[in-house]
Amino acid sequence: MKLLLRISAVGLLALLLPAPAAAAVDGEVELRYWASEGTLEAMGEEGSEDMPGAGLRVEIAVFKRLAFAGEYYKLSGEDLLEDFGVTQVQLDVKWRIISPTENTFFALGLGYESFELDIEGVDLESNSIRAVADGRFGFIGLLYVYGRLAYMPSLGDLEVEGQTFAEGGSGLDLDIGLGIEPIPILSLWVGYRTQSLDFENLAIIGGDFKLDSTGPYVGIGVHF
Repeated sequence: MKLLLRISAVGLLALLLPAPAAAAVDGEVELRYWASEGTLEAMGEEGSEDMPGAGLRVEIAVFKRLAFAGEYYKLSGEDLLEDFGVTQVQLDVKWRIISPTENTFFALGLGYESFELDIEGVDLESNSIRAVADGRFGFIGLLYVYGRLAYMPSLGDLEVEGQTFAEGGSGLDLDIGLGIEPIPILSLWVGYRTQSLDFENLAIIGGDFKLDSTGPYVGIGVHF
């Protein structure tokens, strides 16, 4: 039920796209394939396998300054991690401090991130408030580079059915890439995304637990 509510929150942003006063609103909707590699580290042991998945990103800016963004990812492990999956939902509110053009700006904001780890059918959940920095620089017409950085200073405890599996540490998201708009409504993206989640004091056995998801992605969507 919680997962359905989180997905609905991201979807609500998409429903807001046909908002009134279109001249004062611009936005993007992106479908993404992320060729992620997952790395698990626990009690000094580390293992890595492919963990690809799909994502949805929606962002709406009002009067070129106030931006609302949501992202959803569903990743599934392969080979040694075939019974491991990750579901993420991120919601941010940002203010574009500098915004001379639609494709050139720098923004700061706050947001919320939640995620679920599915380990052999057992769901572990955590969440966190996040601080966000988002920048874009346009050049050569409709081509631009961008970067998004989010820091989660205090992750909630990783829990399963109300019981603490590991104590929350910190987390980091980084997304850098290149965007192009070959025609006014179509947008294409290629980039690299990495996420790191750190936890401490595993239940019963102790030690640390860390999950990294890193790899390139491609995206396609609409921009208006």
